[in-house]
Amino acid sequence: MNSYQDFHRSMQRYEDLNLQTYTEMQANELILTNADNLELNIKLQELTSNMQNPYIDLYHWAKGEVFDLHAIMASVKIRADCERAVRDLEKKKSST
Repeated sequence: MNSYQDFHRSMQRYEDLNLQTYTEMQANELILTNADNLELNIKLQELTSNMQNPYIDLYHWAKGEVFDLHAIMASVKIRADCERAVRDLEKKKSST
């Protein structure tokens, strides 16, 4: 997100410093720093401020899946322990 903001600023600087020589110092022919294109500047700033890092959502999704897998492993282990306890009690009951 910071890279997009930096890119936007550097493009404005490039346009101010270099492209003015190609447009013969006429600011109305510029794109980003043109006063008539204020709406474009506002949209670009809103775009960069509203952006989110998609890897955060992916991280939380993966973390939730890992928690689900740990819960399944714990339930399978507890079930195996219960079955083992039932078998041991049945053996003890039949031997008594």
